[in-house]
Amino acid sequence: MLLLVWTLGADSQWCLLLLCLIEVTSTLKYITLSNHYRHSPKPRVIKGISDVNNEYPFAVSLERIKPVILGLQIFRKCTGSLIKDKWVLTAAHCLGPSLKLVRCGNMMLPRNKSRCLVKIRKKIPHPAFKLLVGESDNFLLENDVGLLLIDNVPIKTHGQLHTADYKTFTGRACKYAGFGSIFPEIGTPKEHVQKLLINNKMLLQIGEGVVWNDNSLKKYVKPVIIVAPKPDKKHQAPNIGDSGAPLMIDNRIVGVYSISDKMRKNHTNYSFFTPISPYLDFIRNITNSPDSYLNQLAVP
Repeated sequence: MLLLVWTLGADSQWCLLLLCLIEVTSTLKYITLSNHYRHSPKPRVIKGISDVNNEYPFAVSLERIKPVILGLQIFRKCTGSLIKDKWVLTAAHCLGPSLKLVRCGNMMLPRNKSRCLVKIRKKIPHPAFKLLVGESDNFLLENDVGLLLIDNVPIKTHGQLHTADYKTFTGRACKYAGFGSIFPEIGTPKEHVQKLLINNKMLLQIGEGVVWNDNSLKKYVKPVIIVAPKPDKKHQAPNIGDSGAPLMIDNRIVGVYSISDKMRKNHTNYSFFTPISPYLDFIRNITNSPDSYLNQLAVP
């Protein structure tokens, strides 16, 4: 069994190496090695709906400078939320070395014409963040919360953080929103690839669910908010590229998307979000810190 451990230790080279491995393996997981095209492109949030009413204007796309697959203009890596001027909340496992840019606004525009594309100045995972990756039925994410210090973006609306204890949310209806990415299978016809590239530029996708309580599933993400799909939308779930996406209750952010139960062999449609209530002090302390302090942080 392969076991990889990511912690914020002194050896930053190991941290960067492991994050590179995570990026490569997570990408390969979504590229079926087949000689035949079998499926048409799917929405990023599976069975999600487009945010045509701009319900989440604070949601941003976290992107690479270079495309993940040569020749295909797919740059999206994760999703985040602008919670304050120059500050984005996301998942700590998103903060790999390839993450360089934050994009918002009209996603249909070419990137070189967007007025809402800025550089990431600092990546700050929670100091106790830990990732264990083993066999497909054996993984663990702990304290999967991170912050990005970015250049100014032309967004006036910030995501508001819910201050209630996440343990009180069981049974509550919730929503989540992600930009996501879709990768082509090997052998995909050219005309379908073009549709896929257009879909990767489309609007934010919204999904719905209910906060669930199942102690048997709490061993994969700690701490965790488990979200089950609604009965009439049982196949709806976050997808690749939605990591870091906001989980919303009462129109406020209660968590960030960490991982789906689809990672396991005998998976369900549950999705795992890291709650933000245990990290409110961390978020406030970092986002209120002077530049002189932030410049001293030994983070990627």
